[in-house]
Amino acid sequence: MKSTTAIALCNLSPALHAALTAQFELLGYIVSSAETVGAASICISHKACDEEIGVPVLVIDSQQPWRLGSILRQSGRILADPLPYLKEMRVGDFMFRPREGDLLTEQGEAIALTDRETGILAYLAQRRGQTVLRQELLLRVWAYQDGIDTHTLETHVYRLRQKMGLAADDKDVLLTEAGGYRLL
Repeated sequence: MKSTTAIALCNLSPALHAALTAQFELLGYIVSSAETVGAASICISHKACDEEIGVPVLVIDSQQPWRLGSILRQSGRILADPLPYLKEMRVGDFMFRPREGDLLTEQGEAIALTDRETGILAYLAQRRGQTVLRQELLLRVWAYQDGIDTHTLETHVYRLRQKMGLAADDKDVLLTEAGGYRLL
């Protein structure tokens, strides 16, 4: 699904920006700018991002000579498995910690999540505000192919809502929409 994968290039030198744009477009990715980083799958930047953007950030040291192949390999690893690269982010009243696989309450209590619950929440958080289709979640979190009929996603979302103390019709954080889910 490379054709719908966007890569945001932020705060890069013009030469590096041009080189990466050319390479990523050859590989079939969509290259976007800093203004659309929230819709991207990864952000590549010369400086760390202090704000909560919900996507992994690959920081390239501007003081070191850059190697295009190395940047492309690192980007590929992040796109294949973004969880280790995601920062903590606020989800409703919780701090979602993807690396630890838990939700931290305001009182500091950690609520453990399963790998699948963490994957669902991370994928939705990366696309915060957008409706993510059920088939896309099954493909990205479970690696299921199109046409698989299962209720495992609904079961995991139900359990995730229980852990978050949300009723099925709670519209504050995790919405069920036609054909998918949306995280606010």
